[in-house]
Amino acid sequence: MRRRPVRIGLHPQPGSRLTAELPGARALAGDDGVKRAGTGVTMAEPVATSEDVIPLTDVMARWAYTEAVGAHSSTCYDGCAGIEALRAKRRAGVPFSELSTPERSVLFAAWYRVRSAFFSRYLGRVRGYRLAYWTRESLVSVRVPPGVDPQYTDHPRLAEFFSTEASDPRDPRNAHNEQGGRPSDDPLTLGLHDGDYVIGDGLHRGKTFLVACVPTSIAVYVPLPILAGDRR
Repeated sequence: MRRRPVRIGLHPQPGSRLTAELPGARALAGDDGVKRAGTGVTMAEPVATSEDVIPLTDVMARWAYTEAVGAHSSTCYDGCAGIEALRAKRRAGVPFSELSTPERSVLFAAWYRVRSAFFSRYLGRVRGYRLAYWTRESLVSVRVPPGVDPQYTDHPRLAEFFSTEASDPRDPRNAHNEQGGRPSDDPLTLGLHDGDYVIGDGLHRGKTFLVACVPTSIAVYVPLPILAGDRR
């Protein structure tokens, strides 16, 4: 079935005032990493998982750092305060880990302006992230937001979504046909929707990974759900 191609949230949202705290956007400490009952989330089996809990704000800041240069939606970040200096660092190959706290705050503000209307709904029950490495078998069960293709009114799984076609070469379903793209080790970014994972950043990288023979796993920022009894 041929579906009408769209780009993913290509129009920047009006500049809402950055709230003091996005739901779940707080650094975490002391997490024991034990899966507990009452989360309502179906966990995929990763190849390997870091034990370090990563703040939601850092994960969204890295999304902006990844997307602000060389992506189909990079122009959405034009005009964001402080973004040009960080674009220069990205082009120079400066890794996200070397960015300062103020620089990460600039990136989170840019992400909030560009992507919050698209993805914040999937972060309300997220208390932080862990970095994991997933196989293709785990990745294909992740869901896709309906805003990626208006033909979908639900949240199709990646396996279903990537089995359809799109005529627009910029559509993530055609990512494996793109020429001149440089390999990226930027993790995919997931949120939570009705007990399932849903992908935000990385659809193009995900498609390229799924159709390739190597590598055998891909980096994924996996959201940690708020546990029953957690205080927000």
